[in-house]
Amino acid sequence: MIKAICMDLDGTLLTSEKTISSKTQQGLKSYAKQGVQLILASGRTRKRMQDYADIIDLEVSDGKIIESNGVAIYDYEKDSYEVIRRMKFGEVKEIVDFLKTQKVEILIMGEENVFIILAPGEKESSYIRSSSNMEGLKNRKFFYIKDIDEINEAVNKVCVFENEKLVNELYEKLSKDTFKHAYWCGRTLPVWLEIGPASVSKGNALVKIMERYQWKDDEVIVFGDGENDLSMLGTVKNSVAMGNAMESVKAACAFECGTNDEDGIINFLKEKEEIL
Repeated sequence: MIKAICMDLDGTLLTSEKTISSKTQQGLKSYAKQGVQLILASGRTRKRMQDYADIIDLEVSDGKIIESNGVAIYDYEKDSYEVIRRMKFGEVKEIVDFLKTQKVEILIMGEENVFIILAPGEKESSYIRSSSNMEGLKNRKFFYIKDIDEINEAVNKVCVFENEKLVNELYEKLSKDTFKHAYWCGRTLPVWLEIGPASVSKGNALVKIMERYQWKDDEVIVFGDGENDLSMLGTVKNSVAMGNAMESVKAACAFECGTNDEDGIINFLKEKEEIL
């Protein structure tokens, strides 16, 4: 019997228009009324997840939020906010120093703001210039900086927005021995790379929640589409890749469902109701 449904946001629960369809909303609320816990797990901060949590009545159903790829957990049932770990200054510096040698634009994601170090010769952020990223900048301020000493808040992760070829090259370099034991890195989109401490992941955060509530690995179902979802997909037996997921994610999952624009989550749950 499934006791919890854990879902990534962008590319998974959310449609391409950054909405939750009425069918999916009603379906998830129905499961919550039956006592199934709903968990949202995203690379976003809790503040930027809140509107979606409200849409599916996460507070009413005592749900959970895993924010910033596992940096912190908010539990509505216990009204508790647990920070697991943010990036240390030395870690941010090591990653930024390396990325500077690669001559790419660097985005440092703070708790409240985005700090941007431009690529050499650039006068404006390519990330900001891309209209498709405006949702990511909603309710956030961004600052151009030259050095991380200018950052005055906690840092959750370091990101790169570049063409697919360069992102893949960076991923390969960061996956080598120099970095792989200290840091996690993954592509959430073909043009988007995220880097954080190896000990921080959605999977580790989900394990904490499962241990807290004594859920077994066959009592939780996880849906995801990007490489930052791999850790939590690998935590459970019922792992489901969205139809629009990266190939590396599909290869790691037990099941595949429809895309985020096809009510993939709720249709899968209805189809598999007898075996879950």
